[in-house]
Amino acid sequence: MNMLIETLGMVSSSPLSWGGVGAMLLFAAYSLVVWYRCPHIAGTASVNLADAQSRLDKPFAAGPRYFFMMVLGIASMLTGLAMIANDFLPVKGFLIVVAGVFVVQITPLRLRLRESYDRVIAAECEGPEAVEVARDRLRDVHLSNIVVNLFIAIALASALLIF
Repeated sequence: MNMLIETLGMVSSSPLSWGGVGAMLLFAAYSLVVWYRCPHIAGTASVNLADAQSRLDKPFAAGPRYFFMMVLGIASMLTGLAMIANDFLPVKGFLIVVAGVFVVQITPLRLRLRESYDRVIAAECEGPEAVEVARDRLRDVHLSNIVVNLFIAIALASALLIF
């Protein structure tokens, strides 16, 4: 237990760890800007009806990229934890764990965002009520993305401040 506390103390005193907090805050700020400037939510995106109909007809699938990113995130977490446990570059191991957690949390949200964009575009064929419902869902997914990014940054900063 003392080794873990010493390792976390070393991690919290490293400027590299605080750079990770800054990176998470930058991701949160970027998510906020994307949400604020989203043309699909504002209704300013130009959508042609042929594209909307093709998205309506084709089923949404996650694809191999989603699988690869999730496996990469899990592998990163396990690698970072092993580095910390073996006292091999614990600061970098901690950042690798944080990166793995970030990937595992954000990848499903990005998938939901892509699906929500497709739903907004496809809803153009179904009328204004369907478009409004799809925009509300897209807005909610954007806000979820912002909240998760902020939560990761706050949790990381809190963990570093505790030790």
